[in-house]
Amino acid sequence: MAAKLVCDIFDRKYQAEYEAEVSEEERLAEQQGSKNIFDQISFLTPPKKTALRDELESYLNTDIEAVDNVIQWWIDKES
Repeated sequence: MAAKLVCDIFDRKYQAEYEAEVSEEERLAEQQGSKNIFDQISFLTPPKKTALRDELESYLNTDIEAVDNVIQWWIDKES
């Protein structure tokens, strides 16, 4: 239920913005052609939409950590 809620909120608030941004980047890349040799390197290209969705699914499927002090856990993870 929580995973569906997060996915729904993502779709409602960010999906259209993300798709517009990716479409613009893809359009610019097509216009420029392959003049830059770095455009051909796969790890430098922006991730596909499905890869980002998979990252969200991966995040939502991670195990919950049992911690005694949430604030201290947050401080430790932040640094």
